[in-house]
Amino acid sequence: MNKKGIVGEKMVFWLQRFIFIIIALLAVWLLVNYMVITKLDSDYVEAEVMFNRLMYSPNGFTYTDPLTHRAIPGVIDLEKFTSENIDKSIKFGKPRAAARLVLYRDGAEMKNASLNGQWLRRWSPRIGFAGPGASVLLEKEFPVVYKDGEEFKTGLLKVNVVVPKS
Repeated sequence: MNKKGIVGEKMVFWLQRFIFIIIALLAVWLLVNYMVITKLDSDYVEAEVMFNRLMYSPNGFTYTDPLTHRAIPGVIDLEKFTSENIDKSIKFGKPRAAARLVLYRDGAEMKNASLNGQWLRRWSPRIGFAGPGASVLLEKEFPVVYKDGEEFKTGLLKVNVVVPKS
């Protein structure tokens, strides 16, 4: 037996094992990098949370029953449906969202209000762009009941919530 031949034969097997281990490690590394999320896009969630806060907050424009002192979702008090009241009810240290709310009656615009109107005008032109500095728009439209004086009437509320991407 030739000892040089045995060493060379073992080296060929070790070379195959070494290449296989490198390929396996590379595959694991690629899978881990593919599956790990490094950036969360929470802009649409922020817009949805802002929408829910606008619609269901008793301090906002939602009608509050005087007897039970409960906010009734889907019912709007027209006396509270003003930009000033909405700005007072939802405060931020730094503006994180803006909204435009329009109430329609029989297809005609009846009343509108906004949250952070100045920021709404700044962020609206940047809707649809990508990257930091762009904005995300959430549009919702649904039927509501509103209180006009002592009378309850039906209408359509369109809400546009704009959130800047960070």
